Amino acid sequence: MSDAPAADFEEAFLDALVELPMLRLSARFEAPLPLAWREPASVLRGALGAELRRTARRPHDGQICPPEACCPYCTMFEPQPRRSEAGSLTPPHPLIVSATEAEWASGRFDIALVGAAARFADPVVASLERIFERGLGAKTIRGRITSWTTIGAGGDVDPRGAPINVGAEVRRRVREWRGAPSMQLWTVSPVRLTAAINAEPRLSPRALTFAAARRAASLAAYFGGGAPALPLTQEMIAAAEEVRPLEEAWRWKDGVRFSARQRRDVPLGGVVGHGTYSGWTEPLLAVLGAGVVLGVGKSCSFGLGRLSARAKECPPAAD
Repeated sequence: MSDAPAADFEEAFLDALVELPMLRLSARFEAPLPLAWREPASVLRGALGAELRRTARRPHDGQICPPEACCPYCTMFEPQPRRSEAGSLTPPHPLIVSATEAEWASGRFDIALVGAAARFADPVVASLERIFERGLGAKTIRGRITSWTTIGAGGDVDPRGAPINVGAEVRRRVREWRGAPSMQLWTVSPVRLTAAINAEPRLSPRALTFAAARRAASLAAYFGGGAPALPLTQEMIAAAEEVRPLEEAWRWKDGVRFSARQRRDVPLGGVVGHGTYSGWTEPLLAVLGAGVVLGVGKSCSFGLGRLSARAKECPPAAD
């Protein structure tokens, strides 16, 4: 934790995200996904990893590419820990899969590649097109890419998509939310936080702030411009603990996925629901915005960790 002012943290935090490029893809299957696919994102993720591994320039028989010549597969699926003063740090996966249950049911989903992974736009798009052409799963369900947006470091945008930049997008959200009496949060997909796994199934502002700040700062440090992962300030931690719930409706939702490595089903549950809270400071809103854009908690590459938020008027006080 840091004793630096919260405003200083906010500025450095957002500056690091400006240097974080991103590639976003939207795609659609031609038929609804089978109900037997309990976690469609896991099936899709596995197919993409297998295709990238198969088409890598060098064989991957238990070997990982060196950092200076990392291929698309190793960058997205085998990011290597780094040493720091805090010890060995495990990087987050720079692959985000996003879809609501209704979107999966209709065959629609989004994929985002963050940081260094975004420079592999061409091989990733080509791999997905081959997967969609062959068909996915035993029923060989075909699909197609419906849109493609590349977000360059500093805000350069590929003409194939609408202009978005990670840091600028977070700043835009903060401007929209600034001064709002309360914020309403809801899950797009289950959110898997350690605090919710080990304790009550609830997305508290404090737990969300820790998780969103950790993930965003780690992505920026590993896959962006090399900015250090910034510790939360004591002031921000105290402010998060002062955010007051106005209404909450959270619950735990069980889920499983099949692990090809472990050859068994593994738990993949998370918290779902919604809540409304008052008392957000602007630095906290910046961290919340990063969580909305980049995901929160564990297993974002398996379709978890997607959160939405909007400013909301406080209800009138009871007489």
